[in-house]
Amino acid sequence: MGMSACSNRPNTAHARSGRTAGASSVILPDPGLLGCVSGCRLWLDKDAAPGAVHPIQLMFDINGNSPNGVMAEYDKSVGLDEARDAINRRYARWASPYSATKTLWRVEDDKFAISLSKTWAGNVRVVYLAFR
Repeated sequence: MGMSACSNRPNTAHARSGRTAGASSVILPDPGLLGCVSGCRLWLDKDAAPGAVHPIQLMFDINGNSPNGVMAEYDKSVGLDEARDAINRRYARWASPYSATKTLWRVEDDKFAISLSKTWAGNVRVVYLAFR
């Protein structure tokens, strides 16, 4: 297994500049990256709204030729609630009833789990992990 990183830092300042207060515009990685070998789309939303916030860094856990884990880290302008809302817009029905902080989702249909947390530096982190 290997780990690969992809930084999106140069585009982040531009993406934040047009952001409107109260608008949830967090761009999530496409879960189709899990198990993808070629021709993969990075972002879940094809057409991002003006001011949408992309991750400042993507990291991939690689097993063989395809990722089985994807970690997206957002800068401090993205709050935990904003990221949770972005995830819930697509995956609310898979939210774990066992997570008191509402930060775990298990998407049974597509065989992956999502974890939401804050880093020690205060950045929001979203992790997708494939399972069998």
